[in-house]
Amino acid sequence: MTPWNPASRPFRTAVRLAASALTLLVVLALAFPACIDDAPALLRSCALALALVMLVAAVSVRLPERWRTAVRAAGGLALVSFLFGAVSGVQHLLFDGWFDDTIIRFETTFTGIELSHWLERFVHPALTEWMMFSYVIYIPLLPFTAWICYRCAGEHAVYEYILALLGVNLLCDAGFVLFPVASQLFYDPGQYSVALTGGPFTMAAEWVRATQHFPGGSLPSPHNAAGTVVLLTLWRHHRRWAYAFLPMLVCILPSTVYGRFHYISDGLLGIAIGIAVFALTTALRRAPSASRVDARGLLPIRTRLRPSFRIPAWRFI
Repeated sequence: MTPWNPASRPFRTAVRLAASALTLLVVLALAFPACIDDAPALLRSCALALALVMLVAAVSVRLPERWRTAVRAAGGLALVSFLFGAVSGVQHLLFDGWFDDTIIRFETTFTGIELSHWLERFVHPALTEWMMFSYVIYIPLLPFTAWICYRCAGEHAVYEYILALLGVNLLCDAGFVLFPVASQLFYDPGQYSVALTGGPFTMAAEWVRATQHFPGGSLPSPHNAAGTVVLLTLWRHHRRWAYAFLPMLVCILPSTVYGRFHYISDGLLGIAIGIAVFALTTALRRAPSASRVDARGLLPIRTRLRPSFRIPAWRFI
C-alpha cells in the first residue's frame, strides 16, 4: 500500500490541510511579528510541526497496517491539540480587544440574561460534578472513537474521523482570529457570586481551564464541534457505544455554559460546524474515487462502510 491510493483520500486531504494551516502560521509569524505573541516561538514550533507531519506521512506507510493507523491517528489528534494552542498567539492579528460585550448583547436580546448567570440558581456540587464529567470525558473519547472506527470499518474510517476533527478545529481556530471572544471567566472573573465546587471531575475541568485553555479560545466552541463529530461517528459505526455515551455527549453543550467555559452562541455554532464538516466528509466518502477499494485493498469501501453497526457489537469489544 502507498499513502496516496484512492482509499487513503481522507488521509491525503488531512495531510494537505494540516500542511496548509501550519504553513499559513509560519507565513504570518514571518510577515506580522509585531502583531503576534512571541512570533519566533510560533515560527519554530509550527516549522517543527510541519516537518513532523510530512515525516509521519512519508514513514508511516512502511509500517504494518495496525501500527500505521495508530501512528497516523495519534499524530492527527496531537496536531489538533497543537493547533489549538498555536492559534492563541495569533488571535489579535486583526482586532486588539474582545467581542464578549457583542455576544452578551446579542444573547440577552433573546434570553434577557446571559445563560451562565441564569444557571447560577441551579449550581450544586452533584450537578457540577456531572457537568464537569461530561466536559472532560470527551477527551479520552477522542482516541476511543478512533479505535471504534478501526475495529468496525477499517483504516479508511479512522482517516475520515481524523479529517473531520481536523476540519472542525481549523474552522474554530479561524473563528478565534476573526471574532475573538475571551469567554466568561477570562473576560470578567469576578462576575459570579456562586462558585463551582464538586469532586475529582470538577478539579480535572478546572485543571483544563488553568493549563490548557486561554482567553479567546471560545467562538466557535471546539469542544462542542469535536463532541458532535464524536457522536455522529459513533452513531455511524457502532450504535451501542453511541447510545452508551449519548448522555455525556449531549451534556457537553450545557456543561460548557454551566462551567463558564463558553457562551451558548459558541456552543451552538460549534455544533453546526461539527454537523457540516461531518456531512462533508461523508460526501467525500461517497465520491467514486473513494469507493473503489478499502484501505487494505480487500473489499469495496461502500460494502464495508454500509452501516457496520449492524454487525453484533460483541465482536468488537
